[in-house]
Amino acid sequence: MLSQGIHSTAIDSTPYASNITQDRYTSSEDEGLSCQHVRKWNTFYYPSTGPKTPSPLPIPDGYRVIARSSKLSGDWSRQLTLDGSYNFYYERKPTRDFRLKCPLPCCAKVIQGCEIRKHLKDDHPGFSQDGRYRKVACIECDTMEMEVRCYANHVLETHCDVSARCAYCGNQLTRGESVTHHHIVICEALIPYRC
Repeated sequence: MLSQGIHSTAIDSTPYASNITQDRYTSSEDEGLSCQHVRKWNTFYYPSTGPKTPSPLPIPDGYRVIARSSKLSGDWSRQLTLDGSYNFYYERKPTRDFRLKCPLPCCAKVIQGCEIRKHLKDDHPGFSQDGRYRKVACIECDTMEMEVRCYANHVLETHCDVSARCAYCGNQLTRGESVTHHHIVICEALIPYRC
């Protein structure tokens, strides 16, 4: 005899999927077996019009997800068929840290290197737009002067070993490479979504 145990579980939250897993339990009388037997059916439906949404790679160990601004650039919306929720990447967490003095002459704070971006944003809003502090030199490595807006990236990438990786193709992004530009032009995993 067939028992009445039917269970339904949604296993995918994509809007196109109609996913139902059904378990039917049959007793040993039906199958001639000495134990209960489980049969499973999985049904998936994806529309045939266009590719389904891209699946990001798993987050590598030591990395975290960095979501880009929800406000899309004009290039993104003109050149990709994806909304802004797909514009993110993986960033390696700082592997080394050190203390440094803020490079701006008006500030004498000593902060953790990995907190430089937050410090500049919170304590010196508009620091690169007001024209007073256009260039600073890195005290740690005696590099030539650089624009203040580039200084935070320099500290994170050079001194804290922070790096970025594409969430779709897994390639490490080069210094100065725009994540949005990579998604639109370079990333091979997003080719089916280009206009």
